[in-house]
Amino acid sequence: MKSRSGSPEEQLAALRRSFDESFASPPAVDDRVRQNMLAIRAGGRRLVVPVARLAGVEARRKIVALPGASGGLLGVAGVRRRLVAVYGLAELLGEARGQTEPRWFLLVGRNADTALAIEELVSYLQVDDSVLRPAAEAAAGHRYVREVLARGTALWSVLDVPLVLEDLARARPAEGLHPLDAGTPS
Repeated sequence: MKSRSGSPEEQLAALRRSFDESFASPPAVDDRVRQNMLAIRAGGRRLVVPVARLAGVEARRKIVALPGASGGLLGVAGVRRRLVAVYGLAELLGEARGQTEPRWFLLVGRNADTALAIEELVSYLQVDDSVLRPAAEAAAGHRYVREVLARGTALWSVLDVPLVLEDLARARPAEGLHPLDAGTPS
């Protein structure tokens, strides 16, 4: 800040010049690529999920278990007037089921026909790509994690939603049925 020396007229002229110069120069452009992320907790893991990969977030609904369900499939639930297959994200990540029941559904998939059940929504973040690192650097510990988010001293695993969906599709019965298609005639 400049000292306030000189006559009031000189100070006024300097203030006008400064004001005019602020409009003469182009505005600063922030060209960093930003991503919207949802920070969550599934089992004992802290993760972030790119919002662009989600079809929605819903409060937990009643889950109806399916006989013989495995592979993290908790059952089906009615969401937005549709049945969706509900998978426990903690179980898909190889974690023991948390002590608390999942409270939220992350709707994913082309038709939002799959829900990933999680225990907690932690926060909404806008991050630039410069804070994302390859997971190998941090030994993220799961194949569904290919990147980590460095936030302060903490590392958050970035969930690769397309890879999760790919594995769920591969794990379906040989006929290629989605858990909700089992009673539908071909």
